[in-house]
Amino acid sequence: MAPTVEEPRGAHHSVLIGMSSTRIIASETQVQRRGVGTKGAEFARFVEYKLGPAMLESARTAGVAPTEPLFLILDNASIHHTKDVQAAAARVSSRIVLTYLPPYASTMNPVELLNSDLKAAMRRRETTGGATLRNVISRCLREDLRDSSTRFGGYYRHCGWY
Repeated sequence: MAPTVEEPRGAHHSVLIGMSSTRIIASETQVQRRGVGTKGAEFARFVEYKLGPAMLESARTAGVAPTEPLFLILDNASIHHTKDVQAAAARVSSRIVLTYLPPYASTMNPVELLNSDLKAAMRRRETTGGATLRNVISRCLREDLRDSSTRFGGYYRHCGWY
């Protein structure tokens, strides 16, 4: 049964997720009016203030040498190709290398598998009155899709990254 949530009609939700091969390292849910998706500048802020710093911390925790590049794999959404995003990544660290998938290569994108699992978790989750979709998404990411090197490593293996 799909969750019943209280949201204003016409709300559009964008979920930005950064993941490593072991866990979700950064996420943000944006709520906008229908027909308005995430803009390049908003994605750049996510990269600069959440994802980039989380990538550096994740690499440090994993014992990756401070001189090793950190690859941020992006699909070809137009918001990923803005100068704002490139500048945001550079401001965080010169180690962050933006790496773009070939066009129409969703089968190479591990986040697509996570998105599929997120949608399935949302359908399974029963909510009580008053829950917002943003809260349901957050709970699914935090509780149902919690850190699991088996899960996240499997996403990367399935997509052929190792």
